[in-house]
Amino acid sequence: MTQQDLADKADVHRQTIISIENKSYAPSIVVAYAISIAVGKDIKEVFYIDEGSDS
Repeated sequence: MTQQDLADKADVHRQTIISIENKSYAPSIVVAYAISIAVGKDIKEVFYIDEGSDS
């Protein structure tokens, strides 16, 4: 799946997907949920919280 395909399925801009991949943007729960549905995975399989991180 391309970034554009994912963006289209999750109803976000491609730049949003790029920023998430580059770890320069933390998505809202709504966006994270939309992405998890778009890829057919549980949200916990797609996103995780790095508890050792400052951001």
